[in-house]
Amino acid sequence: MLLSNWKVNGHCGHGFVFKGSDDCEEYTNCPLNVNGCYDKIHGGGCSLIICSALQENTVVSACYLIRSGHKGNIFQKSFIKGEDQWEFSVNSSGQLLVKGCTHSVYSLYHNQENLNNNNNKAKTIFVSNHDGSLHSKLIEFSYCLPHASLIALCSHSCGQQDATSASVYLITLSKGTTRVLLLSESFGEGCIHRSEWKFEVDKVTKFLQVCGPPGPARFALITNIKEETSNLTELQSKDICVVTGGSDEGLFMGCVEIGEGRINGILNRRCVIYISVNSSIVAQIQTEELVATGSNWIFNRQWAENEILLGLNLVQVFAYLITDQTQKIELQGSPCQLIKQPIGVVVAINCGGPSYQSLVDNVVYVSEHSQFANYSYSYVFGSRWKCLGGIKANVSVTQQITGTEDNFLYLTSRSPDVEAAEEQDVIYTFDDVSNGNFILRLHCLVVNCGRITVNGENISQKVQSQFHQQYEISPGCHAHTADIYVTITDHHLRICSKDTALCAFVLFNPTLLKKHLPAKQQVFLDSSYLVESFKPIQHTLLKKEVKIVGWSQNLLQNASGEQNSMVHWNAYGDWTIDESGHGMKKAFITSHMRCTKQQEVDLTEFFCVDYLDTSPDIQVSEWYREGVCGGGFYSMTASLMDENGTIMKQFTTGEIGKIYKNNEWQEVSVTFSNYGPGVRGVAIESYGKDDKYWDGHYGTLMSAAMVRVKRESRPADNDVYDDINLVRTFLMIDSSSCMLFNVNMDYEIVCLMYLVIIFL
Repeated sequence: MLLSNWKVNGHCGHGFVFKGSDDCEEYTNCPLNVNGCYDKIHGGGCSLIICSALQENTVVSACYLIRSGHKGNIFQKSFIKGEDQWEFSVNSSGQLLVKGCTHSVYSLYHNQENLNNNNNKAKTIFVSNHDGSLHSKLIEFSYCLPHASLIALCSHSCGQQDATSASVYLITLSKGTTRVLLLSESFGEGCIHRSEWKFEVDKVTKFLQVCGPPGPARFALITNIKEETSNLTELQSKDICVVTGGSDEGLFMGCVEIGEGRINGILNRRCVIYISVNSSIVAQIQTEELVATGSNWIFNRQWAENEILLGLNLVQVFAYLITDQTQKIELQGSPCQLIKQPIGVVVAINCGGPSYQSLVDNVVYVSEHSQFANYSYSYVFGSRWKCLGGIKANVSVTQQITGTEDNFLYLTSRSPDVEAAEEQDVIYTFDDVSNGNFILRLHCLVVNCGRITVNGENISQKVQSQFHQQYEISPGCHAHTADIYVTITDHHLRICSKDTALCAFVLFNPTLLKKHLPAKQQVFLDSSYLVESFKPIQHTLLKKEVKIVGWSQNLLQNASGEQNSMVHWNAYGDWTIDESGHGMKKAFITSHMRCTKQQEVDLTEFFCVDYLDTSPDIQVSEWYREGVCGGGFYSMTASLMDENGTIMKQFTTGEIGKIYKNNEWQEVSVTFSNYGPGVRGVAIESYGKDDKYWDGHYGTLMSAAMVRVKRESRPADNDVYDDINLVRTFLMIDSSSCMLFNVNMDYEIVCLMYLVIIFL
């Protein structure tokens, strides 16, 4: 669902109006089924509800977000702003109910098309002004009686590019009363005007009007007022130019079509055209170069060599109008993201994220949203997109990802962990693909992948075999790639993944791509594969005393189920792994039976016994959350042990039951201090279960378990590190080979030598 203050993005016509009961204790039916089965359309949805009412001669208003599920009549309410006077529920047929103040009026905006048949359309209004400091009329006050609630979308420009601002307000109107609440705002770095919009009702014209900072501005109102006109297209008024202020015959109009080979444009006025690529002017089209066609002027131009570079290109086209002063207007169709792929690349997709250009081979992984979001446009019903599968944010910062130079490519993945069964199979379909032999390269962060098919052939075992051959420097955050040979015979490529969080994939001709790869990048690519095929050194050969103050890394392995299994845990019961853990992590989910997991950490693998005998602080923690529909049981026990496994000190939460915390994560944490010498190990044990005895995994969720130790040591006196070379030498030996390589202090590989040792 797209709500925009620019009419080219639709009319915001998703909303409809309904009235509440005269009895504040009586529920009113909303024409929304939270289980998604209304009119045989399945899947969860999101709704914006705007409310207003008269309560003891005072007008109150609020706006809410409602998340609806597809099964079990599940919904969640999020209060945004205003007076939280309304309550929501659901009846046995899955229909949403609402009650609150008497004489309430509601408008419901929903992101599914199963609500379009309602006749009580909500009024939406669009206004633009070339100067935001002038009063702009928004809506006649008589429409708002006896009370109304509006959401105003305001945007403004005080310069180019990032000199823009956007604000969203909740406005409550009644006789003699206007109340404005700021909901949200966003500013570009170059914007100098912030939160300066003033709303008031003009006493003469009886219009709600707005004024603010100077410069072009656009406004939109979405309301809980019923639209009286049945044909909404009749409401489309002539727009004005937000740059010149002209209207009708004075309105400047122009659009441009930008392609890989050429650029075409049409204008209703002669003017100079500037074309820029990546913020650099590459061409000018003078007025005498424009060709007249009727009352318009057209231009077309082919791209010159090297104007469009390999990779992502931002193309912008501007018209320069000379009136009282020179004015620069960006044409419709600009800016445009133009992509030039390396020769041999057929398809490249970034799953769940924006378009990204690889640092290794210049392949552009195109955002899947522009490829697979089903777009529907209607002036009456607004604009909607639908893309199957869920988006999972894998990590919070790119530096957490190891094993690749393209860390950004692994920030998101297309996750199958969604409610609707028909959306759990993530499918990518490409037509008109050239026939031939190709390589399909898959990018993932997990070793254990689910089912993946290409044109009906199951390639899961091939993918998993390659993943397991790649050593994980940081389990759960290490980039894995698998190259699968694919033969296309019918110009069709269909990739289907189930229970696999794909980060990205690319289909390419290996001969052409490698042939046209820059030599420097090919050397880096080959050396990266060679180096990462060996396990890293676990302990350096040279140790120095350095100052380290702070906590150690997490000493637990597979702390949140990053490896898609219970590996490293002593587990009992029926567990499963879920994508929706605490923060950016995964989670362990329990079932109807008692589920227990336990892991022990040998501290002597990380610290010397002398340091452990100083009793450094040891922290043990874990996050937990209620199961489906609330409830469940949870407990956590942390123990300090000596070298024989005898418990020296212990902490336990006891059994925590009937957990109802609005699905918010709760943390259990304990810090052991001053426990004396002798501690050599730490154990964490947690258990949980469902309290409803449902078949399946509906019990307590656990995530982000942690064991860490406080570290503090200091350098030797007068140590200036003169005995350490700028180049360190490491030796790595396995059963049949030896690798010797030198790494300088910024970890650039200087020399690489491979020696074969023959054992007699």
